[in-house]
Amino acid sequence: MTWRRSLIYFVVLALIGGYFYYFEVVRKEKQETAEREAKRLYQVKSDDIQAVELMQKGQKPVVIEKKEDWHVTQPLATDVEKSSVDSLVRALSALSSEAKVGDTVQDLKAYGLDDPGLKIRFLVSGQWHELTVGDKNAVSRGYYAQVGKGSVYLINESNWSLLNKGLNELRRRALFTFQADQAQKVTVSWDGGATFQVQRSDEGEQQGAWQSPDQPTLKIKSSKVENILQQLQFLRAQNFLDDQPAQPDLSKVGLQPPQVQVRIGLGGDRSVELKLAHPPENAKEKTVNAMSSELAGVVQVDSNVFKEIPKELSALEDRSLVSARSSEVKEVRWGVGDTTGSLANIEANKWRLKIGDGEVREPKESWRVNSFLWELQQAEYSKKLASPPDKPEKPYAQIEIDAGGKTTSLVWEKSALGGSRVMQVWVDQGNGVECVEVGSDPLKKVEEEIQTLLASGQQKS
Repeated sequence: MTWRRSLIYFVVLALIGGYFYYFEVVRKEKQETAEREAKRLYQVKSDDIQAVELMQKGQKPVVIEKKEDWHVTQPLATDVEKSSVDSLVRALSALSSEAKVGDTVQDLKAYGLDDPGLKIRFLVSGQWHELTVGDKNAVSRGYYAQVGKGSVYLINESNWSLLNKGLNELRRRALFTFQADQAQKVTVSWDGGATFQVQRSDEGEQQGAWQSPDQPTLKIKSSKVENILQQLQFLRAQNFLDDQPAQPDLSKVGLQPPQVQVRIGLGGDRSVELKLAHPPENAKEKTVNAMSSELAGVVQVDSNVFKEIPKELSALEDRSLVSARSSEVKEVRWGVGDTTGSLANIEANKWRLKIGDGEVREPKESWRVNSFLWELQQAEYSKKLASPPDKPEKPYAQIEIDAGGKTTSLVWEKSALGGSRVMQVWVDQGNGVECVEVGSDPLKKVEEEIQTLLASGQQKS
């Protein structure tokens, strides 16, 4: 009868376990959920909020409304900063009390609720709800808040930063919404300087590549154009000049004429435009006035954006020492100083390294190969020498890059680590040898990457 006794024990234990799970886990969770719900000041969902009016003490009321998307409608019409609005409506719907002060409070002044720092009204299903936030409690560090004209509560101090948002926190700060791959044409116009344009080619093998309609033989480096697009795409307003009227006097804000104007053609008749003002006389000023065709009024942006906009078309020229992309490289051979070596591509992101006459092995840190190739790709010359010296017979460095049958050879006479600021490099991309001047920094990085690869190859796997 042992098995029957065991079965009885098992059933008893199961019943005890079930009892414990229900009363100690499930029931406790339900009780905690009920307590949290009881502390919520509003039984609403964030998605159901249709409009919010915020009144900060001493400021104009700000109204945001949701049709399909949220928009600022007062004191001006503009798009919203989505993340800021989302956190606001979530905070309103989830707002709960830390403690209840009273159902009927006669002396609102004692809690700072007679002349509050913040009053919020929000619309749900045609009904307006109201929240007033007063002084901070010195002991609990929470804030006094009144729901409508009724009860007064203490709310957690963390809610203050989520709820106390003015126009500048709620309005959109991104100057543009286009995606870089939408751009078909870029036109740059400098006041008193050059005006130039590049556009995507729609012909043959060059389809999608950037070219100049005025200088079609000039090779444009795509990454330089993409950098302009990315700088504009992520440009954000740091400040807003709200004291400007709807149609501001542009001459008073340095925008008539602008220092530079950049127009991005997005295909068809669609385009966006950025205008940057003449920099202020105060050289320490870190912002500059700007206007976007997608935002109302004048804003201030980081003045470093000037550094990212080329002054002339030649700044977009592809002056790469190596034109092949990393994905196209099959083999790299080098002789640098008294060392020789090679890298052979086996498959995607997999390489074989050979140092001198040593054995072939996989680099211990394979990602360094991509770093090495990236440094080669980034190296650019500053100018071509019209009367170049003869190519050295015994150069310090000679690198050959094989990209699917197309070989590029680079040669320089002395180490870039020796202190020279400018180096002469002999380049052969299959069309004859050219001698160019290159800043020593990119060549230093190439030499350092080779040294790192050599050290990696000498380590035991």
